[in-house]
Amino acid sequence: MTYQVKGCVDLWLLAAWFYGNPHLWDVIYYENIDAIGDDPENLMPGMTLNIPKIESATESYAVPTPEVA
Repeated sequence: MTYQVKGCVDLWLLAAWFYGNPHLWDVIYYENIDAIGDDPENLMPGMTLNIPKIESATESYAVPTPEVA
């Protein structure tokens, strides 16, 4: 699955949206490290990120789901 960055989002929020657990932000980061670079806070609007599937997340947070590209 892919997600096109819109507005002011970060990996923490994306992990909460897609996995129900913001602590899994590094899964998205390492999948996209070539595009993001050394700074995980370097998300720019319009950037397309790969969102890898994971088997499960241990914690769940109530966060609205984003629009998926």
